[in-house]
Amino acid sequence: MKLEEYAALYILNRLPGEKLPGVALQCIESDMESDAMLELAWEKAPALRDAAPVFERGLKELNVAVPSKSRALLLLANIYCKQMLSGEISPFEGAFNIWQQICVEDEAPEMTFDFMTWADALQNIGASEDNSPMRHSS
Repeated sequence: MKLEEYAALYILNRLPGEKLPGVALQCIESDMESDAMLELAWEKAPALRDAAPVFERGLKELNVAVPSKSRALLLLANIYCKQMLSGEISPFEGAFNIWQQICVEDEAPEMTFDFMTWADALQNIGASEDNSPMRHSS
């Protein structure tokens, strides 16, 4: 995953503090070193309130802008699309996640709204029978 995508998850409160040292290690392994990322990589399961300022400083040191909420939502949609294309999740599950987690936000990019139609259509034709998030939630 790209650092900008991790920044998006961070902005959307979907990246817990204990995951940030792993993100920092990925940066270091990708030759994206910064003093803050080196500091963060040494932390052991930090709380978000402790790790957040260091992570933000690391983003700044690496010239990665913290995305706006709208941009972060678009990046989250992109993450789901990549997961669909790789087969990690079904097209229905990806479309459903985008619908339920992105389209409901005031700042949702307009281009994501088609996923509501696609999730509904896939559910109606039965493409979701084995992978429906609704099916597994009961």
